[in-house]
Amino acid sequence: MTSAGGMKHARISCSDAFRHDPERILCLDIETTGLDRRSDDILSLAIVDGTGGVRYHGYFRPQLKSEWPEAQAINHIDLGEVKDSPRIRDEAERISEILWSSEVLMGYNLISFDLPFLEEKGIAVPPRPACDVMLEYTEKHGEWDEDRQRYKWISLAKCASDLGVIFRPHDSLEDTRATLKCAEKML
Repeated sequence: MTSAGGMKHARISCSDAFRHDPERILCLDIETTGLDRRSDDILSLAIVDGTGGVRYHGYFRPQLKSEWPEAQAINHIDLGEVKDSPRIRDEAERISEILWSSEVLMGYNLISFDLPFLEEKGIAVPPRPACDVMLEYTEKHGEWDEDRQRYKWISLAKCASDLGVIFRPHDSLEDTRATLKCAEKML
């Protein structure tokens, strides 16, 4: 995947990620109105560093949708909760500055979902190595999908359950903390 400046995010392992300064490892997660980064909105973003310190947590007023029943059934974020929040573009500079302070980016389904979604919404994502905990866990514990020629993806909830991490799924802050704990346990 490409980022600002056309550079790729080099995928690295969790063990390689944790060789960096913990305060410069940034783990992130978004909650959205759907799965299409062009026609859906980001409703929530959380960023924690490798020590678990919260660097950013916020909600955003959607720009493209006024309802999202399928996503709402999963993430429990409704219009009433975000209608008075800033738009993500109003927070873009602040979010970008936080991301640019990183040495490594980490997340669950980070490379194919979170980073492209953020970039689509105008967030300047730095060309940093990326530790995608989902891909690493799936390759170690997943089942091969012959039709797609890749391992079947495993949800964060399943990964966390397998590793003994307790959390409330589909809340961006809870998900970042669970992802970080799962990455640590995979070492």
